[in-house]
Amino acid sequence: MFLGLGLAAMWVFYSLRFAFTGEPAGESQLVLPAASVHLGYVLDLAFVVPVSILAAALLWQRAPWGYVLATVVLTFGTVYQLDYMATLVFRPRQAYRARRGSTLGSWSSSRRSGPARR
Repeated sequence: MFLGLGLAAMWVFYSLRFAFTGEPAGESQLVLPAASVHLGYVLDLAFVVPVSILAAALLWQRAPWGYVLATVVLTFGTVYQLDYMATLVFRPRQAYRARRGSTLGSWSSSRRSGPARR
């Protein structure tokens, strides 16, 4: 219940703030384009929030499907957070390498454009 209501409150707050003040949400730690952040809002509000609230309500009633749905929601949430943490670790390194020009693509193209060996 707390996950669903917390996500809903956060995303609705940012959406309403943008609607009334024109101030966009703060930049993501992942430095994602705004379209990707908005897609995250929509997916969370459309799928994660209702399913987590439904799972909490079914668990409250001790319905058998509540245990199944809660397991699915917790597994999804765990995998989602592990993915987010891994992205926070590896994405800055990737961006740093891209700025330095030391990615595999730039390395291989510079090797091909070097002097020809006979």
